[in-house]
Amino acid sequence: MSSSPAPACPTFDPQHLNLPDAEPVGSGAVSQVVRSKLNFPPYTPIAVKIVSKVQLLQQKKTNSAMNEKRALLEMGPHPFIVRLFGTAQSTDELYFVMEHLPNGDLLEHIRTCASRQTIEELGAESTSDASSLRGSSLKDTAIRCLNFHDIQLITAQIVMGLTRVFRKGFVLRDLKPENIVFDYKYRACLVDFDTVDVEGMSFLPKSNGGVALPGGVADDKKCKAKRRLTVSAIREMRKMSAQFCGTAQYVSPEMIGQCQWSYSSDLWALGAIVYEMVYGVHMFAGCNTYAVMKRVLGGVHSGNIPFPNVNLGPESDALDRVKDFICRLCRINPTERLGVHPVTGQFDEEAIRGHPFFGDFSWSLLDEQVQHYRAPVVLTTPSDSGSVRTPAVQGPLHPQLLDDGTASLKSRYHVLPVHSREYAEYVFEATADANPFERWMQTKVEDPTGVSDQETTKHNASFVEDMPIATPVNDGDVEEENSDEYSDVIDDVGMQFFGVAHPDFLDIA
Repeated sequence: MSSSPAPACPTFDPQHLNLPDAEPVGSGAVSQVVRSKLNFPPYTPIAVKIVSKVQLLQQKKTNSAMNEKRALLEMGPHPFIVRLFGTAQSTDELYFVMEHLPNGDLLEHIRTCASRQTIEELGAESTSDASSLRGSSLKDTAIRCLNFHDIQLITAQIVMGLTRVFRKGFVLRDLKPENIVFDYKYRACLVDFDTVDVEGMSFLPKSNGGVALPGGVADDKKCKAKRRLTVSAIREMRKMSAQFCGTAQYVSPEMIGQCQWSYSSDLWALGAIVYEMVYGVHMFAGCNTYAVMKRVLGGVHSGNIPFPNVNLGPESDALDRVKDFICRLCRINPTERLGVHPVTGQFDEEAIRGHPFFGDFSWSLLDEQVQHYRAPVVLTTPSDSGSVRTPAVQGPLHPQLLDDGTASLKSRYHVLPVHSREYAEYVFEATADANPFERWMQTKVEDPTGVSDQETTKHNASFVEDMPIATPVNDGDVEEENSDEYSDVIDDVGMQFFGVAHPDFLDIA
């Protein structure tokens, strides 16, 4: 494992961050993200991640902040990874001063497109047909979310970002749509590295024989393994590893079953994200975290994950190509996933690029982004140190001040990602909400057909909800799925990172 110190990081004066006038962008367990601009010429637009020192210590996440800083410095500058300009700190807070990405995250893009497509589909039919369609199970047919070419373009950008992460020796461990944000040139950038394993590439994927939980049958192609996830097993996992992390819908089976991870775990998450871009719903869905993880352990090849027919575009084989891509990324055995070299176990970018899913995609478009990208110079203090600090100018932010010499990808999308300021404010205030976007869409999206948003959401998601959800296995600790003890045990499993507390914050900012 590498023990080299983190690169030198520029520092800012917190007074230069213009935080009193900042606008909300998002929030997390111990942090909030706002957009602002430096209050001296040229008034550079920035995003500031504000981290509470008290909460870092209480949740034992000090090391995660230090690892995030190190990872961002070592991976950048790169067109598909958010850039860290520098850090600052006050008595109570840490500040990560980063590149401002103005065009929203992938989750917002997916949910917005899914809602619009559903409304358009229902509006094109009669009332009786729409009612019948909403009531169907949609196991055979579904309404697409994103266009096939947009799915290719976004997925390819994520692959470019992951390639950079892996080559620097890191593993993300929490790749999900919320952590993929579009910059002002509509590039999909990886953000939020507070769960990054800075020595993750020191460990190659290990074979589990196709069985997520220990003690099962080795070959899931010949017989179906018995997979059990009990409350006692979860408690034991939490004792085994204090670094169990991730988000339930995207966490890999080996993380759940054995508290193990590698770069192959990020490839699993990529497959789950591609599925979501196709259908607009989670590949692994459930009424709670426990039910979701049960489905993850079952895997894609168990027959419990539907792939309804969907019109992705003019390509007749588009669905077959994307289905095979997802299934190969989401194999239970980490060593068999697409992108893992079958002999060396090293990351194999060419295997992903060469998959038929990208058969008609021009990788040169993104290779040119990497080749021509130059990091703009960002001042950390006023250029004239003797002058009085100039107040921030009024009006919209101007990201073009940070032009990096590459071409915009705007014209390459069929549907452009958009960002709602109102939604950002809503999410900022709804940190404790388990799934704020669905509630937001129910109150904000207009339905020209007169059909409620709640019903149209069911239209696009019912094929997942109709599938049987496995009930928890009682082992003496739990009598029913909704018991308080059961909820207390499972609700935060896989949702937090627990690191070793650092004695002080001098090395963070």
